[in-house]
Amino acid sequence: GERVNSQGSRKAKELLLADDYDGIIQVAEDQVTGGAHVLDLCVALTERQDEDEQMSAVAERVSLTQPAPIQVDSTEPEVIEAALEHIPGRAIVNSINLEAGNGKADVVVPLAVAHGAALIALTIDEVGMAKTADRKVEIAQRITELCEKHGLEREALIFDVLTFTL
Repeated sequence: GERVNSQGSRKAKELLLADDYDGIIQVAEDQVTGGAHVLDLCVALTERQDEDEQMSAVAERVSLTQPAPIQVDSTEPEVIEAALEHIPGRAIVNSINLEAGNGKADVVVPLAVAHGAALIALTIDEVGMAKTADRKVEIAQRITELCEKHGLEREALIFDVLTFTL
């Protein structure tokens, strides 16, 4: 369910700018009723600087009112952590990659482990998005090793090999 995402939904963006959390819950409920299997929460807004606080509020409200799993969609580790602290059960973190090396993944993977979350990994490294099957496998193996080093079980790792974008 991508409609609870400020980057993909004008309505979600407007509701977040207005601090209308009841409206956000209604959007999430409509997504679940419409068949969404996972709710993708993103509250990033260029007009606001409190993404971590707003994510905490949204994650708590949505996770306590909707039966679908929550996917935390942020590029900021502190925002991911804020969300995970308010989601009971297993969340999904979207996403890590190796575009800037291991740096950010070395922060996000331990957060996922500490909160029992699954993790989406993109087949991107310092060279860019992998475009061949061999490169995708190579990057996936690097990410798997990094995640296992931090104690993330393979079953909690979901790969997005970015075939749609190609």
